[in-house]
Amino acid sequence: MSYKVTFQETENLILVEFEGEISFEEEVQAVREGLENPRLRPNPLVMVDRTRSRITVGPEKMRQLIDVVVSYQARMGRPQVAITVSNDHDFGMLRMFEFNAVGEVIHVFKVFRSLDEARAWLTPALTKDYLELSIVGDFDEELLLPLVLNTFGALPARAPA
Repeated sequence: MSYKVTFQETENLILVEFEGEISFEEEVQAVREGLENPRLRPNPLVMVDRTRSRITVGPEKMRQLIDVVVSYQARMGRPQVAITVSNDHDFGMLRMFEFNAVGEVIHVFKVFRSLDEARAWLTPALTKDYLELSIVGDFDEELLLPLVLNTFGALPARAPA
């Protein structure tokens, strides 16, 4: 078993990388580990790199993995999920699932053959897309404002509304 979970806080990006023989249960555990990071902000980007994994994924297991991501939606908002694979079987299977999942799952899900392709798809969300922040409820404005400015104020300029 070999996997690595990395959280890039500035980009709100979880990268889960697998290598060699790993069970499906271990894959699910690794994704859960990434999603349970307490510093994760809403609407995260999730990259699952299976290019060096030696197990194939069927549609029922892929659905279970996606369900794990969806189960965290109450805390995470709407994640974007990119999955990279190296073999034609997994690519075809996941592409088929990607098209069947449209309208059925609440988040964006795409499959790629490399991390570079996945990063190219996620980059606009990281750097350019419109961003809106709403804060509702009872809160201490003097406490909240520095937190908001440190988090969202540190992001690069975005597209206008």
